[in-house]
Amino acid sequence: ARIQALFLSILPCVLSYIYCQRYYIDTCFNRKAFIFTCISFVLFNLAVNTISEYRDCINGIDNPNSPGTKYRLVTGIVPRKNVLILGIVSFIIASICGILALYNSSLCLLIPGVIGAGIALFYSENPLGLKYKALGEVCVFICYGLLLGFSTIFSLTNNCKVIDIIVFIPGGLLIPYVIS
Repeated sequence: ARIQALFLSILPCVLSYIYCQRYYIDTCFNRKAFIFTCISFVLFNLAVNTISEYRDCINGIDNPNSPGTKYRLVTGIVPRKNVLILGIVSFIIASICGILALYNSSLCLLIPGVIGAGIALFYSENPLGLKYKALGEVCVFICYGLLLGFSTIFSLTNNCKVIDIIVFIPGGLLIPYVIS
């Protein structure tokens, strides 16, 4: 998985915390649910990236000249099975952290959690393979721009307004271009 993608998972979490410090001054923060939400998002990102790279390799999209770490998969330096296992384990731990966030917050986190997990699952997996149908950037926008904004603010404050989500839209629009 690319390190800049993991950094871009952490950054919106930090920014949402700063945002809440500024605009939810009189609110008692639920830091435990917030931390579980952020860890869940980072691990879902790791799962999506590793499984996506595995799928690209298996489907013949990557070749030995591919940039980044992908050539290691194609040439066999990194065993493909290990990458797939890392992705699956990351997905499972992310799901557990999501459930812990839900347990420590409210059932309102279930909807973005299920949507995010569904996007993570079907980003490169059959039968949908969303990234292979030119929907990769849309998925990234939905996850980073809408779901992450709502989930982090709601897990921290147990409250979220439309304006809170709107604040995350510009970042959600930019992130697909930064990680591509």
